[in-house]
Amino acid sequence: MAKYSALGQYLSTLNADSVTISFSEIERLIESTLPASAYNHPAYWSNERSGTHTWAHVWQAAGWRSENLDIARQSITFRRDQQSAEAQLAGLEPRKKETIYDLLEILGISTDDWKGNKANPKYCYNWSFGSVIEHYAVCLWHGNMSVEDGQIVCKNNLRRLALDLESISQDISAPSTERNRTAAQAGRASAVDDAIRSSFNHRLPVSVIVVKGIQRGIEIAGGGSSQAEFRSLDSVKWHVHTYDDDTGIFQLVRGIVPLDTLSNLPSGSLDVEEDSGPPDALQQRAIKIRRGQKKFRDNLLSAYGKTCAVTGCKIEDILEAAHIRPHAEKPNYRTANGLLLRADIHTLFDLGLLAVDLQKKICLAPALLKSEYKDYQGKELRQPTKVSDMPDFDAIQLRYTAFREKHGPK
Repeated sequence: MAKYSALGQYLSTLNADSVTISFSEIERLIESTLPASAYNHPAYWSNERSGTHTWAHVWQAAGWRSENLDIARQSITFRRDQQSAEAQLAGLEPRKKETIYDLLEILGISTDDWKGNKANPKYCYNWSFGSVIEHYAVCLWHGNMSVEDGQIVCKNNLRRLALDLESISQDISAPSTERNRTAAQAGRASAVDDAIRSSFNHRLPVSVIVVKGIQRGIEIAGGGSSQAEFRSLDSVKWHVHTYDDDTGIFQLVRGIVPLDTLSNLPSGSLDVEEDSGPPDALQQRAIKIRRGQKKFRDNLLSAYGKTCAVTGCKIEDILEAAHIRPHAEKPNYRTANGLLLRADIHTLFDLGLLAVDLQKKICLAPALLKSEYKDYQGKELRQPTKVSDMPDFDAIQLRYTAFREKHGPK
């Protein structure tokens, strides 16, 4: 089930080579109870690569191995696995068919338009999802991935595929069912091309949903659709290393950030020029995205009693889920990585104009000390009552260190 992907996402955020996690912590991560076999049978935690134990695929695909299981203390240690790229690629092969809807929720990509229908054909048959603001997720066939120079890569040309499919859809001699099918496929291929082009131009990481099944070639595209028999989320981000504007040929590389990502980032690159639609619809979508991933926000609303951690504001409609470790670095939807903040405070926090010091006091940038925000200077940060929900103060300290380097000591 897609809920287990949350463990892979968590492991991918760690800088350490090993981590020991209690069963209860894992249950909080996956937002579900582990089965009885996890508490009674060591085989549940084995590093199985074949057979029915699909749960092990989650941590192995993220590049980790389980070890030092302690059933009595209900804990398990995971250690980073220094395996070859070929072995990593083999481990990426999906072994369960997780729903697109559930995977997008894990990634924080809005599914509001699906109206709660996880199998809504208007959306779940698409090959790409997201936006510049949310970042993109694309479906890639495992069979199209390869290893080059010790790296897992995917080279393709979805623009060419879209044009070929569009040509078939306009062939008046073809049956109408084939024309309609390929017209839809052309749109999906074009959307993937747009997502990859935009991610390349904005230097954004890409989430990959790995697919395995019956993949039809262009020569028989009109005769039927490809069929995904298995799909799972890769917890490691991919990056677009090359994109040819003239041809549409691209190369995605797993886990390797291009060297020019920071030095060549285009000015104004976060302007979302490709967003379109009625102004009211765009505004509502922007609000939903800014509020944060639904489960993440709901957890923070509960943890903080629907109260802003800085201002004490209790107007739920303007309370937002703020990431302490920025979402753009590595997605982390644990309650401890969040603060519930009023919309304007969230913006100040993200801009580095407001921070929390080592005594858990609010610190404002000098420019705000003579503004309407001045009363918050030195105020103590509100915290949840449950220890497990307490904010990650190691991450807050990193924010505060960056704040001091920019604005000087308080």
